[in-house]
Amino acid sequence: MPHFKTLINKISKNFQIEETYSDKGYSSRKNHEIVARKGGKAYIPFKSNATGKIRGSIEWKETFNFWKSNPEEFNKKYHKRSLVESLFSSVKRTKLNFIRSKGIVSGRNEILLKVLCHNLVILSHLRSR
Repeated sequence: MPHFKTLINKISKNFQIEETYSDKGYSSRKNHEIVARKGGKAYIPFKSNATGKIRGSIEWKETFNFWKSNPEEFNKKYHKRSLVESLFSSVKRTKLNFIRSKGIVSGRNEILLKVLCHNLVILSHLRSR
């Protein structure tokens, strides 16, 4: 997955990475190491044939051992990914699944405005309770 490294590098320019959550498709020793080099911890479920062998990645072995010995705690951390997926799904459903802007900057601004509007709607619902 070549996009993983690019995404982590871009995010780390503006934010301190503490944890990342990805699906099994991104489960690799290389991706665990990419996140670790940026100071974070990757929570990526392991494929059924995964082993805890280091093969050059201490981070992989540590996370694999944590996953095996504390599956409830690992899944609790990983559950944050489903919360993010729910947010994206909600924004797409309520704010349309496309952008109208043609340019890159205006497109980014439109997306940010959609997320802002979504947050305002959620806040107004919470306040009306």
